[in-house]
Amino acid sequence: MGIVDFVKERYDHEQRIPWHNDSGVLFTAARAAIEAGAITPVKVWVILQWEESKVRLDSLEAAEERVSYQPPQWISIGVESEVLAEEILADVAVFIQWAFWHSHSISLQVEGSDWPRAKRAEAAALKVLTDAHEQASADTAVAAEPNVVSGVRDSSEAASILATTDDAPHNKVTDLQSAATTTAADPAASSPVTPTRAPSPWMPWLEANRGLIAAVSVIVAIAGTAITLLLTG
Repeated sequence: MGIVDFVKERYDHEQRIPWHNDSGVLFTAARAAIEAGAITPVKVWVILQWEESKVRLDSLEAAEERVSYQPPQWISIGVESEVLAEEILADVAVFIQWAFWHSHSISLQVEGSDWPRAKRAEAAALKVLTDAHEQASADTAVAAEPNVVSGVRDSSEAASILATTDDAPHNKVTDLQSAATTTAADPAASSPVTPTRAPSPWMPWLEANRGLIAAVSVIVAIAGTAITLLLTG
């Protein structure tokens, strides 16, 4: 087989997948590709780049730990078969790349002369990446929906409303039936309540001098009668 025929028969496919900003998914996808594509023995390299520096690591674990405390601006993961020259037709390679200037998507490229294994590796990595994006999108949608319990949009508002109610759950139908039963048994319960006025500040004095007030009233009445007799006599 000539080199031209060899190149033509190699599987080579690249695509971009939406990303939800979790760098751990990149490493999970790489591990899934290694397992599904039976890429063993495997050669791994990871390049992490920042604004003024970059580093190349030779294991997913070392790179994952570095990313956890120093998030890079560019991540490139390479997973390749370590094959001898006579085994060149059995190679598979997976490349996963993210950069901050393409922050909303990931580049997934799979190539290799062993088509079945290359496709299995690609399918496994793709499933991890798409599942993570779909789950993140679903979580975002749920967070944006109204609270199904309280009917309010803000969770803190819902907690505030629940905190002002008693602990016993209420059933609206039962509460209405209970109110109707109470009204039927005690009609006074449904009668309007007449508002009462505040007591007069003179009430204590009037109560204390009730006898004096009665005597004055009698004297006034007698005087009135006398005056009337004098005027008519």
